[in-house]
Amino acid sequence: MHIPLSTYRVQLNKELPFAKIEEILGYLKKLGISDVYTSPIMQAQPGSSHGYDATNYEKINPDLGGYDGFKRFCLKLQENSLNLCVDIVPNHMASTEHNPYWQDVVKNREKSEHAFLFDINWAGSTDEKLSYRRFFDINELVCMRVEDDEVFKKTHQLLFSLVKENLIQGLRIDHIDGLRSPAKYLKNLKAHTRSDFYIIVEKILGFAETLPDEWPIDGTTGYDFLNRLNQVFVEPAGLKKIISHYQEVTHAQKSVEQIRQDSIILVIEKLFSAEFTNLVNQLKEFIDEYDDEVGIILLQMSAFMPIYRIYGNQEQFSDDEKDLINKIADKINTKRRDLLERIKQVILLQFPPDLSEQQKQLWARWLSNWQVLTGPLMAKGFEDTTCYNFNAFLSLNEVGSAPEYYTRAGHLDDFHEYNELKQQKWPYSLNATSTHDTKRSEDVRARLNVLSELKDEWVSLSTRWIKENHSKKTLLNQEMAPDVIDEFMIYQTLLGIWPIHDANSDLQQRIHNFLTKALRERKSHTTWFAPNEAYEKATMQFFDTLIASQTFLESFTAFQKKVAFFGMYNSLAQIVLKTTAPGVPDFYQGCESWCFSLVDPDNRHPIDYQSIKALESHDSLAQLLKNWEDGRIKFNTTCKLLEIRNSFKEVFLHGKYIPLSTQGGLAKHVIAFAREFDNSYVIVVALRFVTDLLAPFEHWSNAAFSQEDKIILPKLYKREFHSLLTGEKIISTDEAILVADVLKTLPFNIF
Repeated sequence: MHIPLSTYRVQLNKELPFAKIEEILGYLKKLGISDVYTSPIMQAQPGSSHGYDATNYEKINPDLGGYDGFKRFCLKLQENSLNLCVDIVPNHMASTEHNPYWQDVVKNREKSEHAFLFDINWAGSTDEKLSYRRFFDINELVCMRVEDDEVFKKTHQLLFSLVKENLIQGLRIDHIDGLRSPAKYLKNLKAHTRSDFYIIVEKILGFAETLPDEWPIDGTTGYDFLNRLNQVFVEPAGLKKIISHYQEVTHAQKSVEQIRQDSIILVIEKLFSAEFTNLVNQLKEFIDEYDDEVGIILLQMSAFMPIYRIYGNQEQFSDDEKDLINKIADKINTKRRDLLERIKQVILLQFPPDLSEQQKQLWARWLSNWQVLTGPLMAKGFEDTTCYNFNAFLSLNEVGSAPEYYTRAGHLDDFHEYNELKQQKWPYSLNATSTHDTKRSEDVRARLNVLSELKDEWVSLSTRWIKENHSKKTLLNQEMAPDVIDEFMIYQTLLGIWPIHDANSDLQQRIHNFLTKALRERKSHTTWFAPNEAYEKATMQFFDTLIASQTFLESFTAFQKKVAFFGMYNSLAQIVLKTTAPGVPDFYQGCESWCFSLVDPDNRHPIDYQSIKALESHDSLAQLLKNWEDGRIKFNTTCKLLEIRNSFKEVFLHGKYIPLSTQGGLAKHVIAFAREFDNSYVIVVALRFVTDLLAPFEHWSNAAFSQEDKIILPKLYKREFHSLLTGEKIISTDEAILVADVLKTLPFNIF
């Protein structure tokens, strides 16, 4: 079985075709990467920047080099002993003039030989308009019927031929929750590849949610790891103070969970009203009850759903899903409990004895329609609305986040428990820290997490800035624009992406692009479907005036340099943990060096690989740490970590995860665990909350740690170790090692 040791994600497009990626394969091999992991390769909309808008599943995208270019690319991969993992999009295609199958359906309707491919509601369609299921709220993307065996075979024929030729060694399945029957799809996929073929899915897991055991896959694309890791670096007392301050200043007292529920209701009304109305009308018929309360109950049921979706069907409904629906029902505010029970009966497919087979099928179809809607509701309601509405602490507003990451910030036990379970059940899931879809890159989040440590200074400065910069705002409809919620977002965004050296020329345009997207996604003053040019213009003017103000820049840059300095320590700890914890470390293009990017399209910029290659150094990591600004420390640490991973592959791929407890006054700062396989073991140590350990801009020193600060080792471990990073000898006493000895040279260690 092929399991990647590490993956490197590249975003293919017309400017970055197969031939361009060939030029960096030698570099990736030298970096220590085992698998190149690409965005979709099938023919897409002409000039597509991402490939998720496929137009022809029988052709490889000519923008990327076509079939011949792909074959040459695969040959070059083999020459460099690299494997290939490809992103595929079974859920949808572009519904445009460039899609020949769709155009035939538009022309011939149900008589089209391709009509069976698409998820079309023919009963609701007219001669003028087709009614079809969309990807989220995007009319230009139509969902496919891959639950149908013939559709599955037809749309995957070329893909399977490439797999059979061993040109592709792994698959990433986009938006698995959009499929009507994910389990069936994955079983079909496994049957048409090999039983040991590497398959991961883009699945956004809720805080306490795990993958269904019956899915024949190797894990997720890693958003669960990203958020579990990020949670570790948020200091809980600091977060609490920051949220309290934010709510006081903005007069926004609602919790993240309350905003999430409100946002889901908003997107139902604004983006998915037709789909929701159809569900309500069908439900009324099923239970023979035409009270408006039916819609109110279903609205609450949808808003209270804490995960993307459930998967129950006529064949199987897990006890966990039944419990979840019952818990949601308990929260619903209605005087019609009888009505709620009958609606719950439909959702759980608890058929009355006298229900006909035809009615059972209608209930099951209704449930399927609700299941494929709740995912888009969560994506658009939480990730694309709540995450731009609750701006108290932006690093927690990420793809795959959840309200629990706020309430359980800083809980190291959660991270250890997650890793232990992952090693037991899904050891080959990706460990992502940045992706093409993240709202902020790993290094931006690492910086922003520092605010929870510098809470007093941040609260004081943000209060001062809000007061001093009030005059830079514009009066619109008797309110100042931008509002304070957006103002908090602007300050944090600047702190996160401000260049290490002088601000470059494209910073202003990058933030303008980001603000346009963020303001519209928030849906408070402006939206994509009804842009408010006056509010957007006022916000851009505020930002432009802000960064032109010498008074603001003086206080801002002084604080930002401090945030960047401590953020660097968080960044390095992140890559240590991601390459050594259970799972496959995934590196997004360019993130092997400092990368301070925002949500797409900002995170899809061209990468200057010549500059990155020049970061290679033979200096010690300790020496590079002293000059961290140049990026060499992150790049060379990444290289060294991948070298260690490749040298101890059995330990990192298959080894047990053993949390190591710590003692002493600074115990909370130390993250320690062992990876153990057969008679081999590796111990990993990293730090968090470094503002307590070092003065700003001070070179690394272990002086803060005393003889009381220890890491407790398993009894059978040896007493003498050698660092795999520095070569230094580390000696344990009384089944413990001193933190000061472990971190003598670097703020992290592996031995």
